[in-house]
Amino acid sequence: RPLPDHVDVTEAALCEPLACAVHAVAEIGGVQAGERVVVLGAGTLGLLSVQVALAAGTQVAVIERWDGPR
Repeated sequence: RPLPDHVDVTEAALCEPLACAVHAVAEIGGVQAGERVVVLGAGTLGLLSVQVALAAGTQVAVIERWDGPR
């Protein structure tokens, strides 16, 4: 399907990951305002999930694995 003229390709590229984040946080997780949420991983899906959870009024903590030098 072609993109409408008003939709930028960068925005279009994030539609599917954002939909997955909304599904995970709002529909599967069922988070409510005031709850605390932990997101494991700070990749694209993790960061989008953080934004969805914050928009829902939650407090968010992010845990990321670091394999680099210490």
